[in-house]
Amino acid sequence: DPGFVPAALQLAELQQLRRLPALAQQQLAALARRHPGREDVRLARAALDIELGHLKGAERVLEAHVKRRPTDIANLARLANLARRQLRPKRVAHWLRKQIAARPDWLRPRIALARSLAANGRAQEGMRVLKQALTLAPGVFRLQAALGRVALRGGLRTTARAALQRSLAIRPQALEVKRLLAYLDRKGPDPLVKRWARDAKALARAAWKGRHAKEDAEVLLDTTAYDVLQSGLARRFQQRVVLIHNRKGVAAWRYQQIDYLPDTQQLEVRVARIIRPDGSEVEARHHDVQMTQPSIRMYYDRRVKVVRFIGLRPGDVVELQTVLS
Repeated sequence: DPGFVPAALQLAELQQLRRLPALAQQQLAALARRHPGREDVRLARAALDIELGHLKGAERVLEAHVKRRPTDIANLARLANLARRQLRPKRVAHWLRKQIAARPDWLRPRIALARSLAANGRAQEGMRVLKQALTLAPGVFRLQAALGRVALRGGLRTTARAALQRSLAIRPQALEVKRLLAYLDRKGPDPLVKRWARDAKALARAAWKGRHAKEDAEVLLDTTAYDVLQSGLARRFQQRVVLIHNRKGVAAWRYQQIDYLPDTQQLEVRVARIIRPDGSEVEARHHDVQMTQPSIRMYYDRRVKVVRFIGLRPGDVVELQTVLS
């Protein structure tokens, strides 16, 4: 039966998986004409639009849908992911709160909300979200570990240590928690950074006095160093210092991305700044973005730290220091 909608939707999905989006679009457009009132057809078209990068139209369809079905967790999550792709943290928080209201017993959106808030400078608010969840499920490892990470992002080391120790009591084999506790128990300056970090201002002054290279951006320093802990786990320090020569260099270095796995890794942006020839400095901004490819999200909560050097111009020097634990 050529008019059997479930089979036609499955065919469009198969065409999309086989990287034939034009055929999938034709299939769904024909279905929409024959069945203009079918919600499953509208949602399938929205899903395809998301894959093709047509986010605004898909967002309108999904928002209309969740107004009619406010407990549709899957599409509330899809809207939160759309907001992440568009770098709209307030909308991310809005849709995650909607998920919590629809499913108060579901912990995943609570953890995601806390991490999103912390990544945007609201760690205290993120901790309140997790503490409220812990009143419902105090013995859940994921909540205690997430509270530790959010507290650490907010600079509350004592609170972070206590939460991580509670999570380790629940799951003693959790290596990532052991690694974070080892990081917190370290005393004095970070030996890895102390050993390898260079003075970016001194490099910049020498570069401004010297002969300029012909590239769009001249790499003055590119260091990667590792430190293996007693537990057998490793930490990675990276420092890049780059002199920008022209507009192409500005375009290449205005945004930098570092990917990591928040469930097993801690990424610290130690220094992210612009050094100007007059000696002034401009701090860069950074935030987390969740990877949106389904093949990645199926197995990992993978994030990208986006560092934005706002106001970068030719003649400036960029410095970026990170520690991945």
